Amino acid sequence: MIDTQQKIDAVLPSIYEMVSEGLIEVQDTEVIKYVSRRTSEKEPDVMTDASDRKSVGE
Repeated sequence: MIDTQQKIDAVLPSIYEMVSEGLIEVQDTEVIKYVSRRTSEKEPDVMTDASDRKSVGE
């Protein structure tokens, strides 16, 4: 999940209750590039590169 710090903090108690075994990890990340698949020929490709990056919580 990638979201704002406030939304992550709000959902963590629920996730904590769901996980009975394993690891829950929260960390900052830097997205270098994201490209999604087109769902139709009329929709443009979505691409974000490092020049558009923002830190989680901004």
